[in-house]
Amino acid sequence: MNRSLNVPGKNESLFIWPRIGAALAIDLTFSFLLGLCPLALGQQKTAEDQVKAAYLLNFAKLAEWPQTALPDGSSPLMIGVNGGDEDFLGVLRALVAGKFVGTHPVEVNSVGSVEEMKSCHIVFFRASERKHIQATIESLPQTGVLFVGEDESLFFGSIYLYIAVLFSFGYYEIARASGASYSWPDALLTSVFIPFFISDLPKIFAARLLGGIQCLLVVVIGIGTIVNFLRSKLDAVRRAAATLSDRFSDQSIRDKYIVLEARFSPGSTSAPHAGSAEK
Repeated sequence: MNRSLNVPGKNESLFIWPRIGAALAIDLTFSFLLGLCPLALGQQKTAEDQVKAAYLLNFAKLAEWPQTALPDGSSPLMIGVNGGDEDFLGVLRALVAGKFVGTHPVEVNSVGSVEEMKSCHIVFFRASERKHIQATIESLPQTGVLFVGEDESLFFGSIYLYIAVLFSFGYYEIARASGASYSWPDALLTSVFIPFFISDLPKIFAARLLGGIQCLLVVVIGIGTIVNFLRSKLDAVRRAAATLSDRFSDQSIRDKYIVLEARFSPGSTSAPHAGSAEK
């Protein structure tokens, strides 16, 4: 039996964080189980967009701007999105609809130029604009703009660690409720490396069931990471192909290509040699 439960005067609030973590882990588990069907129907990207949109809204709530950038009053707090598709803009707009940061309503706009970014308080650079981020930031003056970049690998890594911490609280609370000796650091280590250390979980059905669900989550996150990586590479190839197609559609470019092809083709190089031989 856990002695900490019976120590006179022991404040029960000491265990509030593990219990909150366990509740969040259970909530995450049910949310995941309810979301299996939409994921199977190809809606994983929408779920990812919702998480990213929630991160941006939290950034807006936690950040502070100088009075010159966001004066007191009811002026809107503007989030600009650079790059990406319209789907994410729709998700972000739906999330921030009716939301306020202090007295400021939150609004969302698609931005492409430096002038448009100057009127924003947060600029979110999508992964497709990664190569232009540094040049864009350097071209902007110090206007009190918070820049947020998208990196798929870091995003999924942070989600993985977040899940691992939540589930570690769940394992610790289950072991504690069952009277098993299992410290939270051990639970955290097992949770972070759950595919390899799942056998180290307490021999309790609830803990093993939770471990199996976490392993399934890890597999889904891994597959999502690979799919998004391949998708980004495919999008890059498509953009490059579209750029080349646009260039070759220009008649002047096509004429130059024909001239170069005629000059460096094997037939054009052999003609002078034949002429010199006749002489």
